[in-house]
Amino acid sequence: MKKIKTRNKVILLLSLLIVGYIGKNVFDICSFSTKDQRQKADVAIILGAAAYNGEVSPVFRERINHGITLYQEV
Repeated sequence: MKKIKTRNKVILLLSLLIVGYIGKNVFDICSFSTKDQRQKADVAIILGAAAYNGEVSPVFRERINHGITLYQEV
């Protein structure tokens, strides 16, 4: 009987640690995302994506469009 209580305590402790760790990560991500870190730049790096028959894919096109928008806003 004592063995079961000890196991339950360990499981509860591990569960609380995992929930706390996830909660801290969620808090960190949310608080970081509210900071505006834009600044003037001479260049922008746009990561590539697929190209089919010499034309860019829709994903790459949107990355390019977003990069242009960011460049023009600052």
